[in-house]
Amino acid sequence: MKHFAWLFWMVIFFAACEEVEVLQPVPITYKLIFDIHLSPDERSFDETVIFSSSEILSAIEDHLGEQFSMEDIQTIHVEGLAYTLLETDLSLSVVNGFFQAAYGNDSLKTLIELKDVVLGEILEERQVMELQEEGVMLLKEALTDILNHNARGDILIHARGETFQPLRRMKILLEITLTPVVKQTIEVPRVL
Repeated sequence: MKHFAWLFWMVIFFAACEEVEVLQPVPITYKLIFDIHLSPDERSFDETVIFSSSEILSAIEDHLGEQFSMEDIQTIHVEGLAYTLLETDLSLSVVNGFFQAAYGNDSLKTLIELKDVVLGEILEERQVMELQEEGVMLLKEALTDILNHNARGDILIHARGETFQPLRRMKILLEITLTPVVKQTIEVPRVL
């Protein structure tokens, strides 16, 4: 009789549920390293790192795991960008510059701008910067193309700028947080 009562309540519970589609964000942070070297007489730098289309797809697919598939992705957002100065040979150096992105035949678009950054003051400290709309829109277009398998090449991320002291080397970690939004079907109790 006990088993019958348990079965009865399970039937009631599942009969009182309905399937609902919901959108769920699944953030992922992608890391790029810029290893910038300058000769003694150079004051400007322009280092490029490839944000590979195939690596992006692979990273997103791995991050979604078995719970979601690539087909579940409804949209993707660029949520944030942060950088960390990992190493420098001159902590007193002041840097002005940009992190910029290029995709396909589009010109460089600014992601973040650096103004009067004293390297010693930010060494090994994560810096979260305000994103520039033009760079975000370019990345969103590129990521959408990549997810739809219509990529026009890889995304190129540039670290560009100038220093006012004889800086020889700096190593920067750039973190780009992307948020695929996936569709998921869940069961919820019906309101009776």
